[in-house]
Amino acid sequence: MRIALVQINPIIANIKYNTAKILRAIDFAGRLKADLVIFPELAIIGYPPRDLLWRQDLLEQVETALKKDIAPKSIKLGVLIGAPIVDSGNLYNAALLFSEGKLLGRQDKTLLPDYDVFEENRYFKPALKREPLLFKGLKLGLTVCEDIWNDKDYWNRRNYPVDPVEELIAQGADFIINISASPYHYGKIDLRSDMLQKMAGKYHKNFIYVNQVGGNDELIFDGSSLAVDSKGEIIGRAGSFGEDMLFFGYQDNILYLENWVRAKEELFPEKIYRAPSPEDIGCLYQALVLGVRD
Repeated sequence: MRIALVQINPIIANIKYNTAKILRAIDFAGRLKADLVIFPELAIIGYPPRDLLWRQDLLEQVETALKKDIAPKSIKLGVLIGAPIVDSGNLYNAALLFSEGKLLGRQDKTLLPDYDVFEENRYFKPALKREPLLFKGLKLGLTVCEDIWNDKDYWNRRNYPVDPVEELIAQGADFIINISASPYHYGKIDLRSDMLQKMAGKYHKNFIYVNQVGGNDELIFDGSSLAVDSKGEIIGRAGSFGEDMLFFGYQDNILYLENWVRAKEELFPEKIYRAPSPEDIGCLYQALVLGVRD
């Protein structure tokens, strides 16, 4: 299986612009024979949409774009994308998996942060259940951003009573995918990478992480999407503070970077910054530049 990770810079509430960007990436991934292309949390509307989520016309635009634009593009490859979804009168922050031209399944976000800059409980309801989705014979454990930030062995205490990753692994997930819109602060790239490495090593599972990039009001999103193998080793990481795309191969429980298709100039021509490890002052500079420019 060939998997494409696409970190994009969406414009909040500009569904037409975001959809066009997503469709171009799907077409590009399809030409390179990807089996699955993955986009960030709420990619179709941008994060954080805040009170714009109260606009019914905007939610209708999202629904139309998913049905009329995204779904038809999934005839030859799977598309995993984040979007707000209305179900039985409630709004969910969902990871949607499209395949063969239709919605194959969805996993709603379980852990809704309501601290610091976050107030997701104001808009969304938490997932009612968590279970892997079957795609091409594999059980995909889908999570959304905060869902991976509650590991009892990594943190001194849990902020939530449930751990979606733990539940998905217990149900036989072959690997974990996290779509995210995780804001940057100094040291965040290293922290995030270390946490994912520890979790992958603990569960002996591959982890794939796809993050939004861009500057939205006071929040800066660094991207830095990555994949970690079942031994806890980072096998590939996208650039930081710019749009990027990575391709990975997956076979016999082995995830590996496909360097020969890493070039993404056709989609994202701007030169991208590669964050060092450990982070240095250059990362902070790049974050400030992005925040001012975007």
